[in-house]
Amino acid sequence: MLGTMDVRRFEAALAEASETAVGLAWELIGADNEKAYLLVAHALSDADAALRALSQAGFAEVRLDQYTGVPGEILARLRGELDDIRKRRSEIAQAMDVLVEERSSAFALYDHFHLERARYAITNRFGGTEHTFMVEGWVQTKDLEEFRTQIRKIADDIVVLDRPPLEDEEAPVELTNKGLAAPFEVITKTMGYPRQGTIDPSPYLGPFFLIFFGLCMTDAVYGLFIAGIALLLMKKTRSRLGDGGFLDLIFMCGIATVFVGALLGGWLGDLPKRLFGLDTAILFDPLENPTTFLILSFAMGVIQLYAGIIIKGYDNVRKGEWLSALYDQGFWLVWLTSLMLTIGGSALGPKGPEIAGIAKWFMIASALGLIATQGRQHRNPIKRIGSGLLSLYNTTGFMSDVISYARLFGLGFTSTVLASVMNDLFLRPAGIPIIGPVLAIVGLAFGHLFNILINIIGSYVHSSRLQYVEFFGQFFEAGGRRFMPFGMSTKYVTVDNSKEA
Repeated sequence: MLGTMDVRRFEAALAEASETAVGLAWELIGADNEKAYLLVAHALSDADAALRALSQAGFAEVRLDQYTGVPGEILARLRGELDDIRKRRSEIAQAMDVLVEERSSAFALYDHFHLERARYAITNRFGGTEHTFMVEGWVQTKDLEEFRTQIRKIADDIVVLDRPPLEDEEAPVELTNKGLAAPFEVITKTMGYPRQGTIDPSPYLGPFFLIFFGLCMTDAVYGLFIAGIALLLMKKTRSRLGDGGFLDLIFMCGIATVFVGALLGGWLGDLPKRLFGLDTAILFDPLENPTTFLILSFAMGVIQLYAGIIIKGYDNVRKGEWLSALYDQGFWLVWLTSLMLTIGGSALGPKGPEIAGIAKWFMIASALGLIATQGRQHRNPIKRIGSGLLSLYNTTGFMSDVISYARLFGLGFTSTVLASVMNDLFLRPAGIPIIGPVLAIVGLAFGHLFNILINIIGSYVHSSRLQYVEFFGQFFEAGGRRFMPFGMSTKYVTVDNSKEA
């Protein structure tokens, strides 16, 4: 029978199989880089033992039952079929060359029929009688008058009635951030749209996201590379800087990484120090001051969580719930701040004990405030006080959230260490005459590119995760439905409705 085996071990495997199946014989027909093509024979009396031994040796039988005739005829027939296939491929390639010239028209036609299909799907949802039709939908308040104007251009007898959303209606949501805040809608939309009437977190998370991304990458040259790649992809996709899309976000992350990396002295890791003896760190060197880096990560966590609590307080004030803002956010901020100052006041210098002593009284007062108000939904005074006491346990949740920001330290420190290791590894052969500098440059290029690639995804994912879990957890209310107005949504072409077009 015919079959194939691994070309690297077929001889040893068949020799071992021959010990089990007496009378097993084989002949090598041909081989390539991966497989050996074999003709194997065995006695009928040893069929079971031979097949079992061959299976264990990795032999894969090739059956030729579908072929009839002598080998010469079969080969001639197969060569004829192969020639037909090659001829057909050539004809298809020529037809494709002709169709390529119609590519733009085909794309436009695809989008045309897609739009027509969408239009008929929408009109089928209209209500109507014998002489009239009615459609109900949502329009943004700022567009209402323009909507009326455009409708009246169609016919004079069209009536437009408007009303605000009812209490039990969930109006769709449109995020309308502009300028630098627009790219951060990408992060918000990944989590989900905020519920109608609540706060859009996009402009508030932006500065934190950029700083966190920069702290995770910690290298200015890496930031320049990321920003450059974003600009290159914009050119390839014909998008423009400032469109507010994902590439804008990546470009801003690259620029933020440049600034953070410069502050922490990251210029291809510690390469300037190794080559020229320069200490480039402006704030501190993460390798030499890992504890400072960790404290900075925790501090960023406290600042962002405080920002989230303040945003929630602002939302309560905006809705007229002043007491909720005082009880739920005001007392909570005073409690957390005074607690941290009481515990860590001694680290604030000569005035530390005095500050801790003052903070202790604020801590007691805010604790009493929380105990008195956090169970206010209960009429029973015992339940009210019990709920208030239990609310203080949320302090552990806050501390747990702060600890989550240690991931900034973990990723940033890892990026810095890997960059330093790459420099140490690939600068070693630099002293070899002629070829040494070439090896060093090529090695450094590939080494740092590898470091960028393995860190950029982690930096984006973990910076996003801190927004979704820790920051959004303070105030974000999900459940919004995206506002999708009637309009032309195309895949391949851009429709220009300007008068000049």
